[in-house]
Amino acid sequence: MRKVIPQFYEGKEIVQLSRLPLNQANSLRDYLSAGSYMTIRVDDVLLHDCVAYDEYEYWFEYCFTDFSEALEVF
Repeated sequence: MRKVIPQFYEGKEIVQLSRLPLNQANSLRDYLSAGSYMTIRVDDVLLHDCVAYDEYEYWFEYCFTDFSEALEVF
């Protein structure tokens, strides 16, 4: 599974959890603290499931295990 590319909002790199593959979204949700989430307004819509891309990137590199890829090795 590949890392997603960031979205840009007011000069910040972010990731919206609802746009991630399901296994990444669930695993990242388990990893994050409540203070990690950002609420962003885009065209009068509030997005409550955004996190900083650098936090996502750290989690992806050091915490995420994609078991579907691990099973392909065997």
